[in-house]
Amino acid sequence: MRGKIVLVGIFIAALLALAGFFTLRDKRTGQTEQMESLALPTEQTPIQYCDLANHPELYDGQTVRVTATLYFMMHGFKFMDKACLGDEKETAVIFNPAHQREVVKKLAKATGGSAAGADEFNPWNFPKIIATGKFSRVTPSHKSDTVADNSNLLFEIDEVEQVLGCERVPNDCGPNMNK
Repeated sequence: MRGKIVLVGIFIAALLALAGFFTLRDKRTGQTEQMESLALPTEQTPIQYCDLANHPELYDGQTVRVTATLYFMMHGFKFMDKACLGDEKETAVIFNPAHQREVVKKLAKATGGSAAGADEFNPWNFPKIIATGKFSRVTPSHKSDTVADNSNLLFEIDEVEQVLGCERVPNDCGPNMNK
């Protein structure tokens, strides 16, 4: 009999978990909020770049989905935003070698590179993207002048989901391209 009660309790707890009825209690206010689903990073609302840069400890070592502008300079790629300036908030961006070809092809197509028959991404357009990748806090090595060797934050792009537009050519990039 006791075993049946335990099994029924486990079954009910599993149903509640699947239905998302567990609540979270805020320790400061005592208020509860309904917990949504435990979505994978690619299904979650993208994190705004300044949230990532201002609170890197919350995302360190995690795969995240972020909305950010991808800047290019002669020493590499980086995320930065005028709303959260500072060298310590700039994030070096590298491409995961396993996905680099697909990412660059998607960026080329969305920024007009492939429209001219080339599969080349023009990084000088500074595209605003939604990207998924691994975010890390790192200690700069200062071995070279590359952005990756001189940044406190690192983002390794696995996928570019969408190009939202470009800073330098707003009408010829992303969803506005060819309008």
